[in-house]
Amino acid sequence: MSKISINSVEKNIKGLWNHEPYVKKYKNAKYTNKNPELSHMLNRLKTVNKLLKQNLNKDTNILELGFGAGQSSSLFLKEGYKYTGMDISKSLVNFAKSENKKFIKNRLASFYVGSMDKKLKFKSKQFDAVVIIGALQYVMNLNGCMKEIKRVLKKEGILILAQSNSFAIMDIIDPRKFIRFLIRVFFREEFMYSYSTTLKSIILENSGLKKFLGVKGNEKWLNTNLFTGGDYIPWNFKGKRRILAYDRIKKILKRHNFQIISYDYGGVFFYRKKNLYLNILFQIMNVFLNGLHKLKIFNFILNRIGSSNIFVLEKN
Repeated sequence: MSKISINSVEKNIKGLWNHEPYVKKYKNAKYTNKNPELSHMLNRLKTVNKLLKQNLNKDTNILELGFGAGQSSSLFLKEGYKYTGMDISKSLVNFAKSENKKFIKNRLASFYVGSMDKKLKFKSKQFDAVVIIGALQYVMNLNGCMKEIKRVLKKEGILILAQSNSFAIMDIIDPRKFIRFLIRVFFREEFMYSYSTTLKSIILENSGLKKFLGVKGNEKWLNTNLFTGGDYIPWNFKGKRRILAYDRIKKILKRHNFQIISYDYGGVFFYRKKNLYLNILFQIMNVFLNGLHKLKIFNFILNRIGSSNIFVLEKN
């Protein structure tokens, strides 16, 4: 991707995460079991915290890139780590500072505004661990980002990378989402441009399929009910996000010479819903699939359809 293209996408992402009406909902988001639709994110955070405990002493230095509204930073600080957080959103950085004044005063926490697409403002070999939770999809300059992570990590330092799975079973059981999934896999599409499931959006947002069909976008048949039916969910900013799934993440890590120490899928396949009957069904399915995951013969499939992909890594 060209430098101009990277800067353009970064500008859009920066605009999104500094748009107060958008970030406000993240400031108010509480990762608790009382909030069913965020419970899988709570599971992901708990898994990352567990992996930190398994690999680090409590007084070690950790850097979190793209910490968002600070749900993770608050937890890590309570665990006793020396914490540094960086996010592209000035609004969220200020919010995190206001929520963690005690730790900042005691020099246990610091928060900075910065982009993962640019050179990090930290010393070489400064951190025992770098943590990224649900933020890699916004990175356009992967080569630069991975190079910088390796630079700021100590010799025996680790990277914990936790990402929502773009190909999770929860996101492909709907017929239209399944079609979108198949097309993304077949044409090896790298980016997504909305959450829409209309056939029109699927065609126009997939460069490979669009080229294959010779579609320009102004065809009348694209506006028929067959192609406009479904959920049309455009983003309120012009940009794109990486499509990240188990095998794609492994390829990125291998390409940048990171060695996998351990892997976890976060223990969730189906997200909890507010609908009581759906919630009961999904919880039963989670118990069943988690049981199957204990048998290695099923891991090849189940690792690829869990809600999250969580890797513990060391640099070669």
